[in-house]
Amino acid sequence: MQVKIPETEQVPLEYLRQSISKYTGIYYSEQKKDILYIRLLQLCLKNNIKDLSEMVKHLENGSFDNLIIKIAQAVSTTYTYFYREPEVLNYFKDNILDHFPLSEKIRIWSAASSSGQEAYTLSILISEKLGIEKAVNNYSILGTDINPQVIRQAEAGIYGKECFNEMPEEYKQRYFEPVGMDQYIISAKIKSLCLFRRLNLNSDNWPFNQKFHVVFCRNILYYFEKKLQEEVINNIYRNTISKGFLITSVTESIKGFDTDWVTVLPGIHQKL
Repeated sequence: MQVKIPETEQVPLEYLRQSISKYTGIYYSEQKKDILYIRLLQLCLKNNIKDLSEMVKHLENGSFDNLIIKIAQAVSTTYTYFYREPEVLNYFKDNILDHFPLSEKIRIWSAASSSGQEAYTLSILISEKLGIEKAVNNYSILGTDINPQVIRQAEAGIYGKECFNEMPEEYKQRYFEPVGMDQYIISAKIKSLCLFRRLNLNSDNWPFNQKFHVVFCRNILYYFEKKLQEEVINNIYRNTISKGFLITSVTESIKGFDTDWVTVLPGIHQKL
């Protein structure tokens, strides 16, 4: 359903659209401005802000604490679930894990981890392949997201039943405990493999001292304009070890980008 945006809101909406793109990298095209308008209006109502013009004033003079963070939370899509795109995950489990010797700590980065389902899925797959003790001793998984609210959800590790529709039932039985109200908590051992932190992929400097063996950057690139997509995948390249992997969604091709990543299969790319 298309929403008619009042003339008085057109200029502040455009200002906010550009600000969101500059700060977060999330790009709302002209065709999606009505979706952006609705999400920003909902944020106004929630925070007693009269309209978008007042929101812009708060943003410019800093009179509303953490407003840009609240805007980023409101406009980013956080819906995800366990075991998303199983063909890619199975390739990771059956092929990529064998590339790295267990004599070194294997570092994996879930670069748009939302509320943690991807990071915990990877922990489960590694545990299934190696056993949970070897997984804990030899692997570490970092999950990052721009939204601090979903980071807190990931750290809690509690999920509703709708998140498990694609996950094999035996994994759910093995690695989760019911906590009532159709919710389940991840096991402490699986949780110990993962660390969650806030990170803006659009920032100039990423605070990493060590490179990663595998980076998952799925279902986020299409929110960015092409220039930023290219910058992100090349920054990931610089933060990945030689022979390491970048895993994108199978629907997110990096063909046509100026990059040194070599595509092995749809969604699977390697640094040679």
